[in-house]
Amino acid sequence: MRQAVLLCALALLAGQAAAHCNYRLGIGETLSEIAKAYEIDLEDVIAANPQLGDPNVVMAGSIIRLPCKPQKRGNNLLDLLEHRNETAELVQAIYTAGMSDALEEIDSDATLFAPIDSAFDALLDKLNVNLTDLAANPKQLMDILQYHLVLGDSLRAQDIKEGETQVETALGKDITVVKKGKDVSIKLPNGDEAKVVTADLRGGQAVVHLIDLVLTPPAEEEQKPAEPAAAPAGAPGSGPCTYTIASGDTLAAIGIKFGTTVDAILKLNPSISDPNKIVAGSSINVRQC
Repeated sequence: MRQAVLLCALALLAGQAAAHCNYRLGIGETLSEIAKAYEIDLEDVIAANPQLGDPNVVMAGSIIRLPCKPQKRGNNLLDLLEHRNETAELVQAIYTAGMSDALEEIDSDATLFAPIDSAFDALLDKLNVNLTDLAANPKQLMDILQYHLVLGDSLRAQDIKEGETQVETALGKDITVVKKGKDVSIKLPNGDEAKVVTADLRGGQAVVHLIDLVLTPPAEEEQKPAEPAAAPAGAPGSGPCTYTIASGDTLAAIGIKFGTTVDAILKLNPSISDPNKIVAGSSINVRQC
């Protein structure tokens, strides 16, 4: 009997630990339904979301915070961020920019410098806008998010060299990683510096460092122009039409690099029957030309 009680208690604790910290509302869902599903008091859910003017009126697709135990590891980048209690606004920005699928599908080395909620609040106050305003320009939002992502390298804090190291982001623009003893920060061309407040979280194979400032891409005069990225797949514009797949590439990583999505790439490449099986050395279309 005592063993059965212990097993039930452990199962309950495991369920609580796995609860989303940041939950994306589906069509028709209510706070009371979500609270019941996660065995959380409705009052606690309402208290965790002071931004809701009326808790009975919620919008599908928006992110709400749930009381949770934050995780240090996730199955992928998005899974980790959804199980942290300081990244709700970043998760909302990722969904708004259409990058959620890509971050779920990255299964190779990568590094994400993830701004915490207070960093997003400071940026929005500085710009005198809200996330809804940023959503009106998803390309700008995607550029900002790509500027926080390094593909092809999982930069653990202990492996970063003392001093300054230049790394190229998925946007094609460099950031400067600075290490002084155990402290790690990101120095931007305009003099701003983002401090790593929590290091070496894991989302699949990728490393995530939480930072206290949103990195905003520099204007062209602040940094030497990088080779222009392609326009989103299917859209006309300047930039390369094709890309040669490198060893270790995934369609998700390629999509992020060229500011597009896996679905858009697949539409341009009907010969790809399995998006999880692409061949290094082969050429694919990344935009319509």
